[in-house]
Amino acid sequence: MSLFLVPWFLVWAWIRPLPTSNEAQAAQAVAYGFSAVVVYVDKHGEPPGTYTAGWHDPAKMVPARADAYFKIGSISKLYTAVAIAKLVASPSLNDRARSTSYPRY
Repeated sequence: MSLFLVPWFLVWAWIRPLPTSNEAQAAQAVAYGFSAVVVYVDKHGEPPGTYTAGWHDPAKMVPARADAYFKIGSISKLYTAVAIAKLVASPSLNDRARSTSYPRY
C-alpha cells in the first residue's frame, strides 16, 4: 500500500491524546475536518449528556443540534452492532466453544 493513499488528516485524530472533556473531543473532531459531531453519553448513575460541535448547515451558519438528522457514510455498522448486541443478550450468541454446540465439527 502506498503511503500517498493514507488519509493523513485522520491519522492525527487516532494518534494524538484525547481531550479531557466531551465538549473538547467534539470540537477536536471538527478541527480535524468533520463538518459536525453529535456525542451522546449515557453513564450509569449520571444524567445523560449531549454535546455538539460544528455546523449542521455551514452555508447558512446553522450550528449542529443534537436532534438534527445527518447523512452517515456506512449505516451497516450500526445494524450489525445492534444485531450482535441483541444476540449476545439472548442465548443465541455466547463465547462457548463451537464444539459444544456442534460436536461433530
